[in-house]
Amino acid sequence: MEQALIEGLNSKIETLISMYEACKSDNDRLEAELDSCKEKLQAKNTTIEELKTQIDQLKLKNKNLQLVDAFNISANDRARAKRSVEKIIREIDNCIEMLNM
Repeated sequence: MEQALIEGLNSKIETLISMYEACKSDNDRLEAELDSCKEKLQAKNTTIEELKTQIDQLKLKNKNLQLVDAFNISANDRARAKRSVEKIIREIDNCIEMLNM
């Protein structure tokens, strides 16, 4: 009778140990996944900051182009400046699309 009780306890202990090891394994895997996600988030945040800086620079360029336009630049120069700004805007849109992937 006591032997059966001891065997039952041993069986339950082994089951608990097995469950603990499975949980520990899952926890380790999840921690690794969390670290990976944190790294990806940091990379995205860095990219966002770089894009914000680029946007600020482009706004300044746009303001400068508007000032140049205020001094009656030729139609040819104005068209070239407009194409340049449009190209820069497309590049920003592409960067934003890449961030949303």
